[in-house]
This record gives sequence, C-alpha cells and structure tokens, in this order.
Amino acid sequence: MVGKRERNALVMFFLLMLFGLACIAGYIVAGHNWNYTATQINDAVGDMDEYTVLLYEGTVVPETPTTTVTLADRINNKLNQWFNMETDTSATEEEVSAVEEPADVLVTPPYKGSDIQQAAAAYREKGAAVFVINTALPAYYEEGSVVKRGSVRVGILSVYTLKSLSFLQAQVDYLRSLNVDHMVVLTDNLIRIAGLRGVDVVIQASPQAPDDWDFASQGRYITVAPGVGSIAATSIKGSIISTRIL
Repeated sequence: MVGKRERNALVMFFLLMLFGLACIAGYIVAGHNWNYTATQINDAVGDMDEYTVLLYEGTVVPETPTTTVTLADRINNKLNQWFNMETDTSATEEEVSAVEEPADVLVTPPYKGSDIQQAAAAYREKGAAVFVINTALPAYYEEGSVVKRGSVRVGILSVYTLKSLSFLQAQVDYLRSLNVDHMVVLTDNLIRIAGLRGVDVVIQASPQAPDDWDFASQGRYITVAPGVGSIAATSIKGSIISTRIL
C-alpha cells in the first residue's frame, strides 16, 4: 500500500509539474506579446531597417445577415398588400413588386492602387524592405514567383486549386533553392497546403473554421486577409512576425 508520505510526494510532484507548465505557457505568451509590441513600437517611431513588410489588399467579403421569413410573415405581408391595393388605387404593379423585392446588397469596392502605394512609400521611408502582393489576382503567383527588394528575396506561391502535395512541395523547394529569405503562400483553403514544408507565411483569403486552422498551421505563421477595402501589413524580422490592418 502507498503510505501517506508517498501520496503527499506524488501530489507535490504533480503540483510542481503543473506550476512548471504554467510558467512555460506564461513565458511563451509574454514573449509573443512583447515581440508584437516591439514591432508596433518600431513601426510607430519609424525604425524598421531590419524588417520585411508584406502589403496586400483585403479579400474577405463581410457576410450579409439573413432574415428567416416564416409562413405567418408571408401571410401577413400578403394581407397587407391586399389591404394597400384596396385602400390605395393609385398603387401600380411596379410599386407593389418593388416592395416585394429585397434591396441589393452593396459591397464596398476595393481600395485604389494609390492607397497601397502610399503605404509602401511610408514603410520604405522607415527603412523596411516592402513587397506589395496582389491578392486580387492570385493566379499571377500560381507558378511561383520570386521578388527582390534590395538584398531581400521573397518567394510567393498561390494555391487556389487542389494539387498533389508532391507537386506543391516541388514548387516550394524550387523557390527555396533560389535563396529566398521568406516563403509566402496565398490560399483560399488551408487544407490545400496541409503537410507543405518550407513555408514561412500563409495569407488566408477567407475565414476558416478553427479545426481546419489547427490541422494546417503546423507552426507556420497564418494570417487572414482583412475585409475588402482594407490593407494589411505583415512585418517580418527574423522569427518575429506580426500583422496589422492599416
């Protein structure tokens, strides 16, 4: 039988283990927050000499809230239409149909090219190596592309269709062989790049379920593109990566 002293020792051991895990988790979270804060400070004071900045437009269209129409609502609407037609003979068929038809949903147009160029110029003045990624035309990067700014090279690959992992891995490996400093992948679905190695930054073109996110992240930095009409800036300095909406 286990004595009282042994039980106390086991309890103490588990408590110390939990305390150690809590300390490690706190260190990781605090380190991440400090890294993000440091990037924000450098951005604010204009000191980004060692940073690579990726600028790209928003691609996520806000969801339009839907209204559920019940049978009772349909009956009430029809009765109201009949009542209006009987009491107001001046109502035309066009006017009645206009009431029945839902209003068109207006989508905010994407920002003008001059906006992102202004943002790029501002980051260049801060000393950063700036790369403008055209997320509106991902097909441009379907075969892979390498862009150089000063001494910094960035490989960009878009994956918007289902391709074999071996094919995608060959593309990434080839771009890596060209001595790129950062490897960026654009995709509309994280599952398409699950298992893909050698990727530093993933720009997700649309929101995705947390399960899919966890399945495909594999330690890579993943950011979701902002809403249409916005500009995002992903700053990279070594292993420190953060994103802000401009």
